[in-house]
Amino acid sequence: MVMTLQTPLDSVMLWIETNTGSPTKPEFMLTMCPDKLPRGLRTPADLFQNARKAAREGKNQDALDWLLVAVSHDEGAQNVLRENSGEVLRRLVG
Repeated sequence: MVMTLQTPLDSVMLWIETNTGSPTKPEFMLTMCPDKLPRGLRTPADLFQNARKAAREGKNQDALDWLLVAVSHDEGAQNVLRENSGEVLRRLVG
């Protein structure tokens, strides 16, 4: 059996796509999203779907911004997304 290790990008993308927990801290609920509305109780999985839609519409910065909101609590995850933005967009479209 061959085991493949996940990259940091794999881990971040998987966490966002599958996390169905809503934020509990007001500062994260009030984070503004690309749609100019506060995040509220939208889950990371909800934001991932918005990112995927934006990427497929060619709105690359909006797509990345949706994911950055999903991990607004984690500077390391934000850096991983920014450093790998091309791969992030490719995964969202594909």
